[in-house]
Amino acid sequence: MNDTGKPSRRRRAEDKPPCELLKAAFERTFGLPFPALFQPDPVSEPLSEDSDRHLCFSKAAGSSGRLPVVHWRGVRPGTWLAGFWGYGVNSYAWYFVRRDRRRAVFLRLPYGGAYGDSEHEALAVKAFTERYVAFEQWAETHLSHWRIENCMGTCRGWVRFRDGRRVRLERAEAEDFRFPNEPGKPSGEVA
Repeated sequence: MNDTGKPSRRRRAEDKPPCELLKAAFERTFGLPFPALFQPDPVSEPLSEDSDRHLCFSKAAGSSGRLPVVHWRGVRPGTWLAGFWGYGVNSYAWYFVRRDRRRAVFLRLPYGGAYGDSEHEALAVKAFTERYVAFEQWAETHLSHWRIENCMGTCRGWVRFRDGRRVRLERAEAEDFRFPNEPGKPSGEVA
């Protein structure tokens, strides 16, 4: 309580659900509305009680005490995770992980740390997020399945078209990586 007898602004903010606080932090940090596709869905709920304003995740994602998902191994169906996490001096990142019946997405986009350029990294997260959102919107009507990974700026994956063709997306740095919906040749070949 403050001296007027009303709950302090800080206390009121902490009463909000963790995902609402995370969305606000994402919007402040990256200057981009929190994408609807980054939000938990019925497959990924219920959320873990260990979720907080920095990192929210489904119970399927794992347990507390450390980042529940650090690589593809262990990403079970129903896994959803979004948020900021890091350790050490310069291994901080914005994470978005989702695995459901159609998609396996693992985004670990560098942001933060002692030696990073936070402004430059925030612009890179924003740019990749905008491209990924456009890809997912396109994928909903063109693909049956996809797997996309961006691990600290290096991307790869594959897509399966509705006609059964599978295209492997070549490993490339994020700014050079091409999704199949983007102009120019996609980073890949029919597998």
